[in-house]
Amino acid sequence: MFRRIVASIAVVFVGVIGLIAAEVKGKLVKIDDTAKTITIKVEEDEKTFTYNSDTKFVSAKGKELNEEAKKKLFEAKASKKGGREVTVITEKKGEKDIVTEVKVAAGKKKDAK
Repeated sequence: MFRRIVASIAVVFVGVIGLIAAEVKGKLVKIDDTAKTITIKVEEDEKTFTYNSDTKFVSAKGKELNEEAKKKLFEAKASKKGGREVTVITEKKGEKDIVTEVKVAAGKKKDAK
C-alpha cells in the first residue's frame, strides 16, 4: 500500500515538472544581450525566449561557457545554412517562460591539412 502511494506521488511530481519546464531544440538565429532575448529557428518558425542573469550557457559536454565563449556565441550570426544547434530549456515563471539553460551543440571540427 505504501509503495503505491509513493509511486503515485512520484508520477504526479514528474507530471508537474514536465508542465513547468520545457526543452526546445533549434538553430540559433540571434541573441540580443540588451533585450535579454534569444531567438532560435525551430523547423520553419522562429521562436524568441527571454533569459536573465541566472541563465546558464553550457557546452554539449555540460561545462558552463566562459565569458569569451559566450561573447563569440552572442556575436555569431546565422549563415545561409543556419546557426549553431542549441537546446533552450525554459521554466514557467508567472506568465512568462524564462530560459534557465542554453546548451550549445558541439561545432564541427575542421579537417587538418
